[in-house]
Amino acid sequence: LLTAAGLGVTATNAVTLTKANAVGTVAGTVSAAGQGFSFKDDTTALTVDAAGGVTGITTNNGTVALTTATLGDLTLNQNINAGTGTIGLTSIGTVNQSGGLLTAAGLGVTATNAVTLTRNNAVGTVAGTVTAAGQGFSFMKDSKSLTVDSARDRTGIRTNNGNVRLTTTRYGGKTNNPNIADATRT
Repeated sequence: LLTAAGLGVTATNAVTLTKANAVGTVAGTVSAAGQGFSFKDDTTALTVDAAGGVTGITTNNGTVALTTATLGDLTLNQNINAGTGTIGLTSIGTVNQSGGLLTAAGLGVTATNAVTLTRNNAVGTVAGTVTAAGQGFSFMKDSKSLTVDSARDRTGIRTNNGNVRLTTTRYGGKTNNPNIADATRT
């Protein structure tokens, strides 16, 4: 169990901190190719920001998995860069992006409440589930195309009667994208 206001991790190989941690802010860098970064927070909201001399979370094409399991929202204030790896975000509350960008081949998100990832992200495939009634899923990608498919054990985008908004940008402007497939509400 780790208890701290902030935790910054720099490692060569995989970081797996998935016990009942209580950390407010997390940041990490993993330098070996294909090695991932996994962190679970059980008792507080979790923010990706700067901590311990590290800013955001970066892997060398490894997976990033962040979870708030018992309490709290997941807020992204800094970049999460998994390169050609995938990013998995799981929150008992909301998932919000107030700063930073997401970079990955795939992004899978599960949240009880709203998912709002509306910066110019660089993700190839997105999938997600929002379980609370009326809560929505919003995602923005800095590109002309976006694929909704399977990523991090999630398939498609599902809400419980919440709105789904997927946006791509084209030369700095927002456009509706005909390449978005299978955004559904259940």
